[in-house]
Amino acid sequence: MKISSALLILLVVSTASCFSSKDYVTDYDYNYTGSFKKYKTFAFVETNEKEVSPLVSVLNSTIGARLGSQGYREQISKPDMLVSYKIFFRLDSVPRLCSTGI
Repeated sequence: MKISSALLILLVVSTASCFSSKDYVTDYDYNYTGSFKKYKTFAFVETNEKEVSPLVSVLNSTIGARLGSQGYREQISKPDMLVSYKIFFRLDSVPRLCSTGI
């Protein structure tokens, strides 16, 4: 009886965690007329702003992995294209901006 109750509780908790995810609004500036086939390498735009979000390293690795899976290679010096993004978030009901890059 204890095992079935524990399994039921585990099932309820794991199912509830799936429904409590938050959707994040994203926006992008994509140029459909651009020819990205000529680009082979990329780098992230460097910023002077202090990194305030713990998501920066996760986002950089995720974006880098996605671009790598599409055939691009990260190259710090003289890349073919630069990647930049901004994170907007609320802290204590005050909108703040975190501009990031490597």
